[in-house]
Amino acid sequence: LESTDAVRCRTIANNPLVRFQVLDFPGAFDFDEAGFDHVELFATCGAIIFVIDAQDQPHHEVVEYLISTAKIAQAVNPKIHFELFVHKVDGDSYLSDDHKVDIQREIQQMIQQELRDARLSITISYYLTSIYDHTRRVV
Repeated sequence: LESTDAVRCRTIANNPLVRFQVLDFPGAFDFDEAGFDHVELFATCGAIIFVIDAQDQPHHEVVEYLISTAKIAQAVNPKIHFELFVHKVDGDSYLSDDHKVDIQREIQQMIQQELRDARLSITISYYLTSIYDHTRRVV
């Protein structure tokens, strides 16, 4: 899979009951520099799905980015849901299920500490994902 290098908007309309838009942002996207209207962007947003590459350590920089994005989004829309995919837990480094859970726990603890430091009260749902395992579904 190729990395996202620009903001992309995709409309999903599988049937009359399942219709939504996906805005895909590059990992180092700067909302302020890009001139995006935060209110317009997050006011009607139902969820933010954040992806952290489990194999790209340390995770401090991406966690800081997650927290700054969450601050902006929650200020505009307190009802927004946050989902976090801990991605690529299928490499040679993650042969055991215990190791997969350990990396999820490490990331989760780091995020919870940053949320406390930022005085942000949000709930984040965490999921382990893999490009090879398509049995996991998030609805």
